[in-house]
Formats: sequence, C-alpha cells, structure tokens
Amino acid sequence: MLDLQSRLQMGREYCIRKERLQTSQEVADRWGISRSTLYEVIEQLGDPRRVRRWRAQQERLRREMQILQRKCKGLEEENRRLRQEQRVSEETLEEFVVQAAVCPVSCGKIPDLLKRAYGVQRSTTWVWGVVQKWGTWARRVFEYLKPWERSEQMAVDEIFQGDKPTLVMVDPRSMAILRAEVKENRSAQSWKQMFEGCKSLQEVAADRAKGIEQAVHQAGYLKQDDLFHAYKVLSDVFGRWEGHCLRLIREEYRLEEKLKRKPTMELQEAYERKRQEVCELLGRFDQAEGCIGWVRELLEVTDRTGQWIASETREEMLREILARWKRLGMPQQQRVRGYLSSPNLLTFARKVEEAMDLVDVEIPGLSTSQIRRAIVRVWARSRGPLRGDGPVQVLQDLLVLRAVPQGHPDGQAAIDVIHEALDRVIRASSAVEAINSLLRPIQQIKKTFPTSFAYLVALYHNMRPFSEGVRKGKTPFEILGISVLFKDWIELIRRVA
Repeated sequence: MLDLQSRLQMGREYCIRKERLQTSQEVADRWGISRSTLYEVIEQLGDPRRVRRWRAQQERLRREMQILQRKCKGLEEENRRLRQEQRVSEETLEEFVVQAAVCPVSCGKIPDLLKRAYGVQRSTTWVWGVVQKWGTWARRVFEYLKPWERSEQMAVDEIFQGDKPTLVMVDPRSMAILRAEVKENRSAQSWKQMFEGCKSLQEVAADRAKGIEQAVHQAGYLKQDDLFHAYKVLSDVFGRWEGHCLRLIREEYRLEEKLKRKPTMELQEAYERKRQEVCELLGRFDQAEGCIGWVRELLEVTDRTGQWIASETREEMLREILARWKRLGMPQQQRVRGYLSSPNLLTFARKVEEAMDLVDVEIPGLSTSQIRRAIVRVWARSRGPLRGDGPVQVLQDLLVLRAVPQGHPDGQAAIDVIHEALDRVIRASSAVEAINSLLRPIQQIKKTFPTSFAYLVALYHNMRPFSEGVRKGKTPFEILGISVLFKDWIELIRRVA
C-alpha cells in the first residue's frame, strides 16, 4: 500500500523521466510496481480533489494514532500500578514456571517472563530447581498410574542429547507416552529395564536396533520391524541407481554432441556402446521400479482390491523379488536383503491370520474362507476405494455380513474378532516418531533434559485433549483407559505430591 508521500515522489520521477533518459518501465521497476499501477497513480495525482482527500485521511489517521498512543501509555501505567499492588504467591510462580517449561522455551528466558508477567525477579537456578521438583512429582504420578501396564502394543525408539539417549515408549492406539527415561546407553540391558512391569505387553514396533531386538527377544514379545525404515532403504538405493542412470544419459548426450561437431569412427563406436549401455540399464531400472512397487503392496495390510495376502505367500513373493533384484544387479543388495528377509517384517500379517484361524463359522451356501474374504473387504473398503470395486461386489459383501450373524450364533463375534485384529495392526513405529518430534524441539532448546523433565513433558502431553482427528476431544490417558479425578495436569501433580 503506497502512502501519499510515496505517490507524490513517484509522480515527480515520472514527470522528469525524459530528462533523466528513463522509461516508464524503469520508474515502475524502481518502485516495484507494474506500469498499469504507475499509470493509475499518475491519473489519480492529476485530480486535486483526490489529493486533498488523501491528505485529510492521512491527518485523520495521524490523530487516531496519537489517541491510541496516549491510551496505551495510560494502560501501561495502570498495569505497572496493579503489579505493584498485586501479591503473587510462590505457588502461582511455580505453576507459571512449569507451564512455560513444557513449551519450547529456554529456561534462561523464563526469569524474564516472570518479571514481565508478575514483576518478580527470580534466577535461572531457582527456575531449574522448580522444574526438577515438579518433574519428580510428575514421575510419581506415572509410578502411581502405571500406564505401561495397560498397553498391549508399544512403539519404542530413542532420541539423543549429546551422548545420552532418551528411551521413549508410546502406546500407538492412544498416543500416550508410557515411559521416557534418560539412560547411559541404549543397550539391551537399558531396554530390558524399560520393559519391566509391562504385564499386558504383547507386541513391540521398532527399528532394527540391536539393543531393542535383544531386549524384545529376551522378554518374549513379538517384534514388528518398522516398515518406514525398509521403505527408506529401498528409496535410497533406488535413488542412487536413478542418479547413476542420469549420469550415463548425460555422458551419452555429450558423446552425441561431440559426434555432431566432429564425426569420427572412434566417437561413433563409443557413442553406440554408451547408447547400448544406457538402454540396457534403463530396462533394468524399469524392472527394479516394478519390484519396489510390488514390495510396497506386499507390505500393505491388504492388496489394492481388498484381498488378504497370506503371510506365506508374502514371504515367497519377497524371496522372488530378492532373487530378481540380484539378477538385475541392483546396488547394496546385502542391505536390502537384511530388511526384506527379516523374520519380524511380516509379524502384523501372522497376527491377523491367528485371529482369522479363531473364526470357524459356516452357514448354508457360504464357506469360512468366503466369509473371511467378505469381512476383510468390508474393512478395507472403509479405509478407501478399492481397485475394480463395483456396486455388485459391495452389495454381496454387505449381504454376507448380514447373513453371518443371522445364520450362526457366533457370527457377529467372528466379524468383531477379525475387524479388531485388522484395526490393531501396527506396521511401523510412526507413533513414537511423532512423539519424538514433540520432544526433540524441547530437548534441543533446554541445556539439559533429565528424566524428571521428560516425565513432566509426558504428563503434560497425556493430559491434553486432541484437537482434531479420530481422537478429538479425548486425552491419551482417557483413550488408554486411565481415569483421573482432575482434568488439569497441574492440579493432578499437586494432589499426588
């Protein structure tokens, strides 16, 4: 928005542009506007009534600004007077410090916030003492509630501050932080201590870190490899091969340009060899791209048509993909084989099949396998459209789901068992990665991040209702089945302390 002075100056420059040997476009470029806007300004300046109107408007705005400045000055004096009269208790100051501490704000700035809010001067040492004390109380809340005893599935990972890792355990269904502790290392012994007391735990989703795998194996839990890391490895390898293809294409192009400038037999032979090499490599590249798409579909819960793929079939197809990968000469085969041949890669598929095996329902005209396929397709359809799906197939599946409860006393229970198994599938540790993205900014801003501080942030997160999504309006503790008497996490800490 150009003010009056800028418009007048623009008009002067436009009028003397010919003396300066300038064009209208140069004047417009200098002011960062288009020529049409420049012409509009010049046309408006030619009307003296508009100039007087602009000047009157500018004077009115100046008077309003002076009035607002006087009001702000009066409010500041009133605020200063109220601060002097107000007597702030230590409890109020501590609550303010704790609420500021769980935000990505440096603890060195909290004393300044206290002074601005309450006119009270406190040191950084005092602030850290309050944070440590309240963090210890927050840890007592966790020890009293014991949320880790309620979770059947967990996503675990670690984040680092310096050399010390913070081990984090999250319930993927409720997104509740179950434990968050700073350890000396991330060895199997450290993770074994984290798993102590997890009475209901059955399955752990994590990356292929040795410490986690050893601790999970020793505790006898199921382990689901994080499929995100498998996808990342495939993307990295595929990206490197794609870069190699682009380099060969550029070399072919340079040889072609040289051949046009100076055609010789040597350049012609070199160009033909390079062209043949590029064509062969691109053919293998297309096949490898198809293999990666194949892998992604095998690692989904169902295929694109909503059909369930048996775990044995998935394993056999993955072995075929690895063999084809080897024949194509793809780079980093050992790294890819380590992920795709891991016994923990298809844990989610084996768990669903165990639930399906519990369903042995037959009704006249429908076999158990037909009933299972219809139940799975209905579930997959609720997650998104299916390939080749039509109204006839949708109607058939709905009729099967209606006929099962009517034709068998355990029919509805069978549907619920399979749907619950599908709903509880975890194929990645995305839940703990999301929590890490919450903890990491706070951890990086604070100079130190002890265990007590981690539990303080964890309690703050677990008591906050979700603002959107399927969990909207509920807190992680509520979804996990933990009921507390107080909705305010500060009040809860005070009661337990």
